[in-house]
Amino acid sequence: MIPAQIPAGCIEKLKSARKRVLLIDYDGTLAPFKVERMQARPLPQAMAALKKIIARGNTRVVVISGRKIQELRKLLDDLPVVMVGEHGWVKWESGKEKMLREPSESPRHILAKLRKELSKDLDRTKIEVKRTSVAVHTRGLPDDRAQRVIRKVERAASGLDPQKWHVQYFNRGIELRAAGMDKGKAVKSLTGDARADSLIVYLGDDVTDEDAFKAIRKKGIGIKVGRPETRTYARYWVRDCAAVAQLLKVWQKQTA
Repeated sequence: MIPAQIPAGCIEKLKSARKRVLLIDYDGTLAPFKVERMQARPLPQAMAALKKIIARGNTRVVVISGRKIQELRKLLDDLPVVMVGEHGWVKWESGKEKMLREPSESPRHILAKLRKELSKDLDRTKIEVKRTSVAVHTRGLPDDRAQRVIRKVERAASGLDPQKWHVQYFNRGIELRAAGMDKGKAVKSLTGDARADSLIVYLGDDVTDEDAFKAIRKKGIGIKVGRPETRTYARYWVRDCAAVAQLLKVWQKQTA
């Protein structure tokens, strides 16, 4: 019997698919949120199922996140999967890290300036500086302080070229990002050669995952983690990270 909330339409295709691609967001999908970001670890049941899926070799597993590759590798204990970090800009595969695309202009001086300004209000653990963005994590902050730093990022963005920079709000945070890459574009590059009889599944919980849901809508299955009433391009939903772990366990058993 398929556990509650596992999309039957997805499970039915598992055995018959000639090729399987499983794309998974990290925070809020594979790992529950934590105030301290580096304490956000995947549920043990999810990791156990993932390891068995990978060992079997009949599913390509990709973890896609806004995090830096170094963080993903550490949190996943160097799990032998493809990792895509920084919302699609960077890819880790076969022991090598590479940029999937270069930004239209060097973002270094803009990001350094914003980081300096944010450091006046925040501990450095709340400020995540990447190659092409600065993310501010407000989880655990009082509302007034969180709003103050969010306004700082918004003011910084208002003085930049909107064709080259944009603001992205996410679960308990805000990010100033170089334009030109997102999870949807990354997913397209990863699944562009997939055949019509392939099963492509994307699991994600946040607004940043909507680009990916939209990208695979015609040839894959998007599964939203969270409330079903939330507007989404995903076709199905599951309740939380525990339900994701259940789904991975079913995937493991159905592809044995």
